[in-house]
Amino acid sequence: MDTVLTPPQSSNGHKRSPQTADSQATRRDILEELFAEPVSVQESAMIPTNLIDGWASYYLQLSLPALDVKSVSIQSVARRVLVRGRYTVPVVEDGSYTRQGIPAGTVCETFELPGEVDGDKATARYDRGILTIEMPRVDYLKPATVPVEVVG
Repeated sequence: MDTVLTPPQSSNGHKRSPQTADSQATRRDILEELFAEPVSVQESAMIPTNLIDGWASYYLQLSLPALDVKSVSIQSVARRVLVRGRYTVPVVEDGSYTRQGIPAGTVCETFELPGEVDGDKATARYDRGILTIEMPRVDYLKPATVPVEVVG
């Protein structure tokens, strides 16, 4: 998920004016400039995630315990996947939080994949708190076997 960097704020909370147009660069632009090659930025600090590059598919695994599976919505377009859902944690009426570390509410994350996928053939399963999305590569990106014709 790309995030536009905002100008720094002064001590009184007012935004300072940006010094150059570069201050509006995205984190991806900054990382690409630092490392001089494309970098995949995953801003999923709240959601532990695995992205697996398989032969015919990409697999995206998200750790989402307490997820209301019926609320999950997954959309894919070209190289991007949008995952939305809602955490539901049972409410304890007889007490107040002294520590609250379990996320509650909605989750919405966008992931960029290394290549294009066929969203119509994607599948998803939820097992023991892990959402696994299998997204087949588009056919024209799959390696093809070329037969060799022997002449003479």
